[in-house]
Amino acid sequence: MSLTALDAHAINEYSTAAGPADYALVFDGRILGIVEAEKYEVGSGGILP
Repeated sequence: MSLTALDAHAINEYSTAAGPADYALVFDGRILGIVEAEKYEVGSGGILP
């Protein structure tokens, strides 16, 4: 897929040299950022670690 055709998109599982990233944020045909999301756990009392 050509990025030049995309405007204001999020591409999931975007391939990078280090492996797939969760999302690539594209605006005006250019990648503005790469997002690697991780699950954030909350303790049993609803208290953040």
